[in-house]
Amino acid sequence: MLSILVVDDHKEEREGIAFLIKELGFPLQLHVAENGRKALEYVSAHSVDILFTDVRMPIMDGLQLTKEALKLHPKLKVILFSGFAEFEYAKTALSLGVSEYLLKPVNIEAFQTTLEKVIQELKNQQQKEEA
Repeated sequence: MLSILVVDDHKEEREGIAFLIKELGFPLQLHVAENGRKALEYVSAHSVDILFTDVRMPIMDGLQLTKEALKLHPKLKVILFSGFAEFEYAKTALSLGVSEYLLKPVNIEAFQTTLEKVIQELKNQQQKEEA
């Protein structure tokens, strides 16, 4: 089963995303972290397929987390979400190899489409590696 780590410093955001993942029936093992440092500690010790992280967080922001997590797991799929539609964030995210960038508040349809796409990419990648 694929796993996802949801990272946001706002508890209601973390819980909302976790609820959507369960409610929409995604076959994902779900883990949560309240900041980038805790998320990086988790990623350092566990295998994670999808990192779903907020951009702006105290201690370690989502961009720094993405950079460090991809060093540990280059095949990791990263979905950033933010309340800020700033070009610099998006540009930096693309340069880091982020798979998707969603705006808050998260639109359920966009969330579902994005997660379906990323899960399919991971499944395709696994099939290629097994062939």
